[in-house]
Amino acid sequence: MLNSNTIKNARSRDNPYKIFDERGLFLLVRTNGSRLWRFKFRFEKKEHALALGSYPEISLADARARRDSARSLIAKGVNPCKQRKAEKVAHLVALSGTFKAIAEEWLEAGCPGSKRSTSRPSAETVKQLRLRLTKYLYPRIGSTPMIGIRLADLRGVLIPIGKRGKHETAHLMGELR
Repeated sequence: MLNSNTIKNARSRDNPYKIFDERGLFLLVRTNGSRLWRFKFRFEKKEHALALGSYPEISLADARARRDSARSLIAKGVNPCKQRKAEKVAHLVALSGTFKAIAEEWLEAGCPGSKRSTSRPSAETVKQLRLRLTKYLYPRIGSTPMIGIRLADLRGVLIPIGKRGKHETAHLMGELR
């Protein structure tokens, strides 16, 4: 088992090396001197390593607690790596606004970064953009979080517009980035 003296005295070498604690927890000492906590485990017959943080920000006791919580997830049949990714995505979705909310902010700001022109568009142009967004994009993807919009979603909206003969409208809507 590791103790605080062993961790404090761990120095960098020519190659990274591991100092093992117990039940899959180890300290990875890198060549630059950084010391990183990792938890090595097997899930569905595959080996995984979960990053738990760096020393001294994460103490030995904290690293052991994080390892134990990951082990409890494994006991429930949940991969801690995938759980962490799912939590990150959920957090980003919660932070990001919907397409409509962000598009409205962009319109209110005068369409900065628009590819059509380096100057601010006229009030009439902004009005036309808002009408097109309201008619074509908001009904299909307006309530979708920005982080969840894929290129296929945009194509699914823009291609039917072009098929109705409104090629310029489809082109303009595709340029809104």
